[in-house]
Amino acid sequence: CTQPRRIACISLSKRVAFETLTENLNVVGYQIRFEKQRNQDTKITFITEGLLLRQVSGETGLTQYDVVVLDEVHERHLYGDFLLGIMKCLIYQQTELKLVLMSATINIELFSKYFAKEEVRVIEVPGRLYPIQLLYRPVTIDDFKYKNDRFNPSPYVQILQIIDKKYPQDEKGDLLIFLSGMAEITAVVDAAKEYALKKNNWIVLPLHSTLSIAEQDKVFDYPPDGVRKCIVSTNIAETSITIDGI
Repeated sequence: CTQPRRIACISLSKRVAFETLTENLNVVGYQIRFEKQRNQDTKITFITEGLLLRQVSGETGLTQYDVVVLDEVHERHLYGDFLLGIMKCLIYQQTELKLVLMSATINIELFSKYFAKEEVRVIEVPGRLYPIQLLYRPVTIDDFKYKNDRFNPSPYVQILQIIDKKYPQDEKGDLLIFLSGMAEITAVVDAAKEYALKKNNWIVLPLHSTLSIAEQDKVFDYPPDGVRKCIVSTNIAETSITIDGI
């Protein structure tokens, strides 16, 4: 099963192993760049799209797999689209190979037409929708007074303050903030940690691709009672992973 990001491969392999009660049996594994956790007993492998492309280019193709699942196909990036084209050709060479395209927001008509000759079958699984409330913070004069060369983190710290005022401390629920780059993440994390030291009820965690796997895994830990997590992330957490509390 392919995933667009390393963190998704690791977290999904752990979750599927937990759900299937095979955490210590190596039945479910993962393979990412420079690291893998799989052996001859592994039946399900979560792998990045780039590594699957490298395996396709090998002498044996994908003969080691019975089923290939391309997840998050709606993202339509270079690796994903290239894999779609290759797999469309490969299923004629390896007739026993099954191909599954998966996405929560897939354009069914578009992909059905692309695989029309293959007599594609569509399986729809209903999901849950949660109510969303939009709150807008107006720009204030103080925002223009910020002369530091770094990104202004104060509006994001105010989000933590609003949550502390609006919700009781024992109510469950964490915070996920998306930012465009590491410089912005660092600025917000530093400011949020300073606020958290005063309130003592927040754990502030950055999340981006340059962190080690151990550092990334911290976002999945459960906070103590009365404490919330504030995760400041790039789009690495936008799809494919589920963080309890968010």
